[in-house]
Amino acid sequence: MVRNPKKALQLVGGDTAGNLNLPPHPRCLHAGVHQHLDFAQLIVVQVGAGMVGNVAPVPGGIGVTEAALTAGLTSFGIPPAPALASVLLSAASPS
Repeated sequence: MVRNPKKALQLVGGDTAGNLNLPPHPRCLHAGVHQHLDFAQLIVVQVGAGMVGNVAPVPGGIGVTEAALTAGLTSFGIPPAPALASVLLSAASPS
């Protein structure tokens, strides 16, 4: 990667594009439970939960990412029940 700057740019660009692509789906689900967050807040929640889910020593990060998403949403002021509902709806629905 260090020897090939083009590959490094593709890696960083692809990761950034993926993180910018994910928040619109949960944003629609939050609107469905009458809760709203800014796009930037959703990116912070999504990236933070992804980091927590990746370092958790659980096969596939099952449950860890959902717990981190719920915690992130509640930290931005969404009540726990709607936060959990939108996270579970997001996990159950195809992206």
